[in-house]
Amino acid sequence: MKRAAAFCLSVLMCFSLLTTPAFAAEPDVTATPSATATPAPEPTAEPLPTSSVPPATAEPSPVPTIPVTTPEPSPMPSAPVAEVTPTPTATPGASVDISRLSLPPDTKPLQVTGGAQGVDYTYDANTLTFTQSGNYTVSMAPGVTTTTDHIASAAAVELTLTLNGVVIDVSESANTSAIDFNSAGACTLVLAAGSVN
Repeated sequence: MKRAAAFCLSVLMCFSLLTTPAFAAEPDVTATPSATATPAPEPTAEPLPTSSVPPATAEPSPVPTIPVTTPEPSPMPSAPVAEVTPTPTATPGASVDISRLSLPPDTKPLQVTGGAQGVDYTYDANTLTFTQSGNYTVSMAPGVTTTTDHIASAAAVELTLTLNGVVIDVSESANTSAIDFNSAGACTLVLAAGSVN
């Protein structure tokens, strides 16, 4: 233990010698014995100048508040939900009647003036059939430019039929006529003036 203390002491002395600058003055050993060393006065810290301005204090900024409102239930009843009608799909190689794609389900591409459906004529599937004799005008429904529906007549029905802008395309259907009056009685077909049929 004594050796360790002696070693540490010698290391410290060497370190102090190494860190002492070489140009430092040696202490005066020839001084008179009556002279005593006077310790140097310790430096005192001067007080910092005071300011007449009070220190700034950070005041918290106000937090904005957002009003929250709860919606009140509507006094009006909700609208009825519309019935969804499936969109027709095409089978490869089959023709599609595009005239029906833009119409409501109960609307037919051909419209009749001069009679009542179910009394004077029927409109089932793609066939408009006149069942009672009379004068009728057939035209296209609004927004329809062409159709694959066709017109027929029941047996022995005599009628005068006026076509007003009717365009029927049955070129994709085998053995189908645009107008079939084979079993009808006396029939007169009139094309409305200024119309393309």
